[in-house]
Amino acid sequence: MLNGIGFRLAVPIDHADILAFQRAAVAGVGCGHYTGKELAAWYCCPAPGLAELIWSGRYLLALEGWRPVGGAGWEPAGPGAGRVRAVFVHPDHAGRGIGRALMERVEVAMAAAGLVEAVVPALIEAVPFYRSLGYREVGDGCFDLAGVSLAYRILRKPLEAGAAALAA
Repeated sequence: MLNGIGFRLAVPIDHADILAFQRAAVAGVGCGHYTGKELAAWYCCPAPGLAELIWSGRYLLALEGWRPVGGAGWEPAGPGAGRVRAVFVHPDHAGRGIGRALMERVEVAMAAAGLVEAVVPALIEAVPFYRSLGYREVGDGCFDLAGVSLAYRILRKPLEAGAAALAA
């Protein structure tokens, strides 16, 4: 438990609550890097493929009591690599270490699945957060959300830290 925050895997009945904290997080993003049209498209579809992450048992929730306030997931992304997906924390809970705790748990889960590298397609505002976790930028990309392009940065990190945590 972290400052009154518990963690568990998401289940299908959590889907609406997950969309609520994801949309709140998107609504809290300033317009510094993205246009109003880009933010609106992202708000409508904050995490494509979320249902598959939940059903596969690869989406973790942070909970205050019984209420989800953040989440993060992952999926296989090629030989030895996992892609971090849909990392969001409700803005009312930002700055409490929830995102960092979610990422630590996701990295451990990826290492437990035999993966040796994490890849993150990070939206521009999130790049400093991932850098603080040891990720390094390696490229750029674009999400297509209903015909609207949303630019992101690609970051990578070896998962030795996660593997070491499992061995301890």
